[in-house]
Amino acid sequence: TTQSVAGSVIEILFRDSGPGISKEVQLSIFQRPVTTKGRGGYGLLLVRQMVEDMHGQISLVSQKKGKGATFSIRFPVASVMSGGVE
Repeated sequence: TTQSVAGSVIEILFRDSGPGISKEVQLSIFQRPVTTKGRGGYGLLLVRQMVEDMHGQISLVSQKKGKGATFSIRFPVASVMSGGVE
């Protein structure tokens, strides 16, 4: 889902259909590798870095156990002023 938030921010919501994310892991999900497959787990770290490089924010949205995880990515809307991007 993509939507405009407060006119100056675009939000993209995406979810998966996995088991959800435990409370312990939620606290550091964007700070360290996380995986249920034994190795890897760098995806959210890379996504966080790319989103932040574009002046955006990524966050885990509240969830229900066993119903997957939902993430929000928010980007500021760029406006063109005087021939430049603001």
